[in-house]
Amino acid sequence: MNAEQLGERSAQKETHARLIVEIGPGHNLISSFSDSIVGSDDMYICIERSPFILKSPQIKGDFAHLPLKDESADQIWVMNVFGEHYAAFPAVYDPLYSHFQKRLILPGSTAVFFLEMARVLKPSGRVFIGETYTPPPLLPEIDFTPYGLSKEVLNGDLYDRFVEEHKLGKINDTMVHFSGKNAYFLILTKEMSSASARIVNS
Repeated sequence: MNAEQLGERSAQKETHARLIVEIGPGHNLISSFSDSIVGSDDMYICIERSPFILKSPQIKGDFAHLPLKDESADQIWVMNVFGEHYAAFPAVYDPLYSHFQKRLILPGSTAVFFLEMARVLKPSGRVFIGETYTPPPLLPEIDFTPYGLSKEVLNGDLYDRFVEEHKLGKINDTMVHFSGKNAYFLILTKEMSSASARIVNS
């Protein structure tokens, strides 16, 4: 079954069924750690670019071209992806300050990723970005409204309660030496049609 067929099948299921997508999970799939995120009536798939760790229900995909139909996903989960890769490629993930616009912006390669997430999300769909690694500097301070996304940042006690509520502690346990006061969840909600989203260039 390919990604387009998955999207069609999701649309045909009952209205309470959801399509839950995880991006870049590696071996730590949220579906294997938390039954509070993926319900029995939900469809769960994950998108991974490494062919060495692909397994059902995973789809090989490029983060710049997510293999999903427009407005097909209810939730997207991205766990420890930005912090993990930031250490190796800081120039790719580090937000920039636009003196012209007087605001922080994302570099083009990362901005495309958020545009793609906005494209595949249903209206009012959500992206959950969890970081227990040292997070990319200032990522929670980015204005995501140009992507059609509003944001909420959970850290400290709010982060701890969210992890407990969604039974994500086992994921943290596997990375306990990376956890610390900088851990956070960035929750992005789709507020407008992806056709209206745009990149704010420097």
